[in-house]
Amino acid sequence: MPNSESKDLAVLKYTSLSERRRHFDALFWQIPALSLGGQAFLLSIALNNSSRTTARVLSALLGIFIAFVSLASLSRIRLYEFTITKMLVKTEDELFGYSFSDTQSAEWIDANNRAAEMIKEPGDTKKLRVRNKIMHKTYSFLHPVRSYPVWVLTQILFILVGILIIGNSFLGHDLFTRP
Repeated sequence: MPNSESKDLAVLKYTSLSERRRHFDALFWQIPALSLGGQAFLLSIALNNSSRTTARVLSALLGIFIAFVSLASLSRIRLYEFTITKMLVKTEDELFGYSFSDTQSAEWIDANNRAAEMIKEPGDTKKLRVRNKIMHKTYSFLHPVRSYPVWVLTQILFILVGILIIGNSFLGHDLFTRP
């Protein structure tokens, strides 16, 4: 019965890894949402005409801090998800002789691209043909863009805006506060 027990353990490992991967994927998307909400609030204070210099500087500093924390959290969670995915791919290969989770495989990428081609509404009206063509062009342009580098760039931009607000506040310019 060792074969049956090892198979049961492999299935348990597979289930556990799948759940962890889903958890980290959900967590990965919560960080930017929460971060953007906090940064938007802080920017509204920092860019408000009636805010004092101290409030602007503190809001900008908190915004910079939130951006750094978000970058660190995103990086760590992405690493965890990447590690778990590699373990999941290995476990699937052992259990099934094939991996369903290897999103870097040529087969998965090809299937993803084919599915994107099928995202068209049925119908043959001129309006739908134009809409489908626009949607396909938009998708073709955005599909290669990876979300992680975009979120990193977004956080870096928040850091730069925070630095700009602080510098502007200390120099006494009205770059952001003129009506």
